[in-house]
This record gives sequence, structure tokens and C-alpha cells, in this order.
Amino acid sequence: MKKITLAIFFIIVSLNIFAQTSSVSVFLLKKSDTGLEIEKISIAENETEVFVCGESEGCITLILPVSAGTSGDFVKAGNKSVMIARFTEGKLKISVQKPDGTQKELLSKTPEELSRFDIKVNVISTDVKKVFKISGYEKAEADDSSPVIDMFQGNIPMNPGDYSITTEITDAEKSMKLEGVFDIRHHGGYYFTELVLNNSQKVNAVIDLAAAQSFLTRSAVPEGVNTFKTSSSMISADGSESVESSLSGFGGSLTGLEACSITESSLGSIKTGNWTYYVIDSLKTVDGVKIEAIIGLDILRNADFITMQIPAEQNGKCFLSSKSMLKEPEETIPFTLSQGHIFFKGLVNGTESSFLLDSGSPFCIFPMSTAKMFNVNTTTGKKIFGADGNEIKTETGSIENITIGSIGIKNIDCLFTDSPIFAKYGLESNGGLIGTSLLNMLQLLEIDLTSQVLRIK
Repeated sequence: MKKITLAIFFIIVSLNIFAQTSSVSVFLLKKSDTGLEIEKISIAENETEVFVCGESEGCITLILPVSAGTSGDFVKAGNKSVMIARFTEGKLKISVQKPDGTQKELLSKTPEELSRFDIKVNVISTDVKKVFKISGYEKAEADDSSPVIDMFQGNIPMNPGDYSITTEITDAEKSMKLEGVFDIRHHGGYYFTELVLNNSQKVNAVIDLAAAQSFLTRSAVPEGVNTFKTSSSMISADGSESVESSLSGFGGSLTGLEACSITESSLGSIKTGNWTYYVIDSLKTVDGVKIEAIIGLDILRNADFITMQIPAEQNGKCFLSSKSMLKEPEETIPFTLSQGHIFFKGLVNGTESSFLLDSGSPFCIFPMSTAKMFNVNTTTGKKIFGADGNEIKTETGSIENITIGSIGIKNIDCLFTDSPIFAKYGLESNGGLIGTSLLNMLQLLEIDLTSQVLRIK
């Protein structure tokens, strides 16, 4: 009897292994009679497919899930490229054929590695702006709720038939599960908390829901902890090249980034374990309190739910949990995650707009085009500074009505400016940043990362 059971078990395992490795998919961005689409194409073991892009049949490019992060591609009309996809030795391998006939491998991944990726493909042409999503490297579909991200920030001249493509790849698996609670306090328009590094050093940290990464100032790095240079890989037909990492923020970018590994970080009762922080020279001082760290979504999104008791006039709390902390149904608003940011829909004076949730900004900030569209009377604005430390010229004015869900907020003072970050996040014509000046009018904000909805009260 034991022999039969073992035999059956062996057969089942063998069949499962065969099912997992018998084929792999590639995703082709192409033109169709109805516009743009992404086609899923299956490649069997030891099979090779050749894609000639830039000629007839509408082939634009293959999606390359190289690694988690953001990559950009510019496809120029009439430029022919030959891409070869093969499934061999248990891996999907994609190469590009160079003009001299030689091939350069761009991708080599197992089906298991690919299945961990969630992908968003942002496509811009002279007449189309469209987002597609590929969940778990399994199903491709149009994503009409996400903003169209442009990592080139509209700086590349485009002609008919050209395509600017920004691909965002995230690892669908959480690196850890965080649960617990920590105090937050409102000071100078920011939500502060205490961050404890290596069980001893306490620093003032700002909770920034618009920060995709977490930061420490150089002076906050504990003694004995070394910093190291960060780099990114640039992949092309000429091979892989290590380039200096940079991060774009509101009003500028940070280059020459360094990072450090902290053995143990604590927020109240929450311990993150070993975590890597970016290191920057300094952050601003707010009404006598120096900002020494920024806690971003890279840490917070390792919970299923983030629930904030908004500390408008008194101390509040932030709960990270595996279930909702709300006892009764509240107003719910769907959101999407793009480039580590939370985007959701709302209304500005009755017109649908896209918003980026930004608890790291004391202000709601909109493009100057919004002020012109709604005839907002503006005057010289407040002095604010970008990610690169340079001053950003702003104007201030009052928007008559901003509606989130069924909650309408009237006559809220906002800042207006021209910034390439609006174009990067697809907000240049119908969106903006929602900061703490509006969030302070709420009692509760819950971010349900499992269902991708906001709950507010």
C-alpha cells in the first residue's frame, strides 16, 4: 500500500512540474484595428519565436520584465528591430538582433521568477495615452483607472508613429508582514513620528505616503553604519551598463544616491528588521523640529491595511494590520498604485480629476493650467523647495470645491506651479497632489492594500 501511495505521489509531482515548465508566455505590444493591445503568446519548451517590430502587422515591441523597477523605451516610427524569444533550459530568454546579425540577450528568467511580477505598461503616442496591466505575469488587460506615467516627463519630441513606453514592474510578494501601532503628531503641516534605529537612536521621521522609498539624513545614520553608492542597470542591444541611480521628486531629482542598511528599525510596536534606507545630506527644519527621516510606502505597504487617525489638532495613531480597523462601513474610493504612489479619482469644481495622495506635503498642489481652467485668482505663493533643494516658484489661490467620494471640501487654499512631475504622473491637465491641508479635515484614512480602496471618514 505504501508503494502505491508513493507512486501516485511521484506521478502527481511529476505532472505538476511538467505543467509548470511546459510553456511560458511573452507579451507583445501591438497595433490593432481598434487601437493598441497587448497580446499574450505562449512559447513551448525548446520553441523559438521571432518578432519583427517596426514593419507590417502592427508589432511595436515585446514587454521585457527584467527586474522590479521602472524602465523606459522609445520606439521610433519606421525603425525595424528583430526580437527573438525562446524557452530553453527552463528559462524564457529574449534577445535582440543587432544590425550585424549578432544577438544580445536582454532577459533570462524562469516562469517562477516571472510569476512574481505585476507589470504596468504606459504607452504614449501623438494621439494615444493608454495603460495596460499584467497581473502575476498571467493576464494582460487595459487599465483605465491608472494615470499614464511618463518617465521621460514629456521631454522627448514625438512624431506620428512614435511610441514612448514606460514599464513599471513590482514584485507582487510582500517582503514581510508588518502589524502594530505607532503614534503620529501634526506639526507644521507634517505628520511626525519617532523612528528608532538599531534599538537605540531616536530620530524625527515624517510619514510620507507619496514617498516610494524611505530616507535618512546623513546625520541620522547611526555611528558605525557604513553608506554605499547605489546604481541601476541600463539594458540595451549593446549590453548591460551600470549607471548612477537617481530619484525624481517634486521640483527636481536626486543624483549620486547613497544608501545604508539598518539592522533593526522600530516604529512604536512595529519592527521592520533589516532595512535599506536611502541617505541624503539634509531635510528641512519645520518650526524648530528637524526632519531626520522619511517613512515611505516601501515600508508601510508591507501591511495589508494602513489606518491613520488624522492628528489635526492632537496626537493620532497609525495602525498597520492584516484586517480593517474600522468597525462600520465608511466612504470607499478605489485607488491604483503606480511607481510606489497612490492615485485616486475625485472632482475639482465638478470635473473629474486624478489625485496623488501626499501626506508629505502640507499643501494641495496643482498645475498652473488648473488655475486657468477654473479661473482661480492667484497671488504670489508660499516658498517651497523641491527634492533637489531648489526653490519652486508657486502661486496661491482657492479652489471652490474638491470632492473625494461624497465628501466635498469648499474653498480650500492650494498652491499652483509648473512642474515636470505633473507630466511624469499624467496629472498635467486634470490632477494634482492632495496634501495634509485637506487630509486634516478628515478623522480617519484607511488604505486597504488588499482591495485597493481608500476608506475615509
